[in-house]
Amino acid sequence: MCAAQLQVGDLAKLVTKDTFDKGFNNKLDIHHRGGDFVCGDCAALWSKDYLQSYSKSYATTKGVFKLSSNEDVQAFLLSPPSPPFVAIFNTRQQQHMIWRTPVCLSQDVMIVRVDDELIHIRRQLALDGARAWRSIESCMKVIGIKGLPARLERTLCDEGMGVIRPDVIKAALAHSPASAKAIGVLQTMRVGEWWALCALRHIDQDAPSTWPTPIQVLPLAPGAPGLPVEVDD
Repeated sequence: MCAAQLQVGDLAKLVTKDTFDKGFNNKLDIHHRGGDFVCGDCAALWSKDYLQSYSKSYATTKGVFKLSSNEDVQAFLLSPPSPPFVAIFNTRQQQHMIWRTPVCLSQDVMIVRVDDELIHIRRQLALDGARAWRSIESCMKVIGIKGLPARLERTLCDEGMGVIRPDVIKAALAHSPASAKAIGVLQTMRVGEWWALCALRHIDQDAPSTWPTPIQVLPLAPGAPGLPVEVDD
C-alpha cells in the first residue's frame, strides 16, 4: 500500500481476496497493486482509531499531534514540526489518509492532505497573508465595509474560497499604499495558504506568548502503549 520495502522477519499481513474488497475505495492509491503483503504499519493504520480518532493529526518522530481546531493548526504553522512528518485533515468518516499522504521533508513548504486533496502551504507566505488579512480588515473597518475580505472554507468545499471581493480590492487600492500591498500579498496565495489563513487570521503573530502549543495525542517510542494489531506470520 505505502511502497515500504519489506525484509524477511518484518511484520506483514498476507493479502487475500477479502483484503481489498468492494468496500475499499482507494485501490488506485495502492503503490504496488498485485503485491502479496500489506506491511505491519499499514495494517495498524487500518484500525478504527487511525481511521477516526486520529483523522485530524500530524505524526513526527516524536509522536502524533492534534490538527483539529484552529489552535492546533496555528501551533502546527507557528511552531512547525521538524521533518520528516505526515499531516492529514479528514472531514469524512473512516477514510484511508496516512499511507496515501507524502512524507513532508520541509518546514518551508508544508504538505497536508485535506480529504482527497493534497495542499502545499508556503509557510512564510501564509504568515504574510495572515498579516495582510488583518490589515485589510482594519482598512475595511475604517472605510465602513462589512463582512470578510474573501470567502474562507477550510474543508475546501467552497469553490469560491480565496476569491477576494471586488469592492474590497477597489477600496483597498484607493485607501493607501499599505492596503494595496496587502491586497497584492493575498492575490499571490494559493489554496494551501488560504487553508492556513482560516486559522492564522485569529492569532497575533507579534505576541508569541499567546501562541498555542502542539497537543500530543499518541506517543511514538519503543515500548510505548500502542494499538493492538493482528499480524499474520
